[in-house]
Amino acid sequence: MSTTAITPMDGPLGAVLTGIDLHAPLSDDDRATVRRALADRLLVSFPDQHLSLPEEERFAASFGPLWMHPAARHGDAAASVVDSRRAPRAGKAAEVWHADATFTVNPPAYTMLSAQVLPEHGGATSFANQQLAWDHLDPDWRRHLEGLRAVHAPGPMMLRRAPGLGEVLHPVVRVDGTTTRRSLFVNPGFTRRFEHQSTVESRPTLGYLFRVGLDPSVRLDYAWQPGDLVVWDNRSLLHRAHHDTGDDARVLTRVTVAA
Repeated sequence: MSTTAITPMDGPLGAVLTGIDLHAPLSDDDRATVRRALADRLLVSFPDQHLSLPEEERFAASFGPLWMHPAARHGDAAASVVDSRRAPRAGKAAEVWHADATFTVNPPAYTMLSAQVLPEHGGATSFANQQLAWDHLDPDWRRHLEGLRAVHAPGPMMLRRAPGLGEVLHPVVRVDGTTTRRSLFVNPGFTRRFEHQSTVESRPTLGYLFRVGLDPSVRLDYAWQPGDLVVWDNRSLLHRAHHDTGDDARVLTRVTVAA
């Protein structure tokens, strides 16, 4: 039997978890180990798993109901295939820093990607730790932000696919229900303005928060390896894709878990 090991990644977030075979159902102990690693490091990589999409969905369901995307075009809205050769405009949108679906009332708790086909070069995914970004703010900024809410909304392409979507309000400061740690909860992809302020009035403060939230000191660039499964806390990390693979394919399968 393999021994479970958690090795923190170099940098402000992330851990590598080995010794668990994700092809089999998780034991209660293994599920608790994964949850602890996510709470502590916000992102967990499981190397060399080579999961099928049904196996990825089964693993995801160990942590809660699967989240259904309101703009999904197919029957299984909980899962999707991210292929760099398709939908180039969607690929460009994914290059903008964001957390998944903050334009919904209840964004997903966890997002996971499984590497299916990787390019010879490029194709990394970058992550930014918004708990650490909060820690970097001085006390005056923290006091100013407590109690503020921001407007999140989808972009035009998303609205064409799901015209029923609109603006939602979220607190600018999120408190984790497990660890009670605070984090910034704004992102360049979907945060438009502050409540009771115009876009123009909001721009200076949002711009500052984005700079703090994306400072190199809070970021990790993840270079994919064949068979990797990566799971992260969607509410505490921002992420962006790097579409720098040329004509080479980069195919990942994605499943999200509801909050």
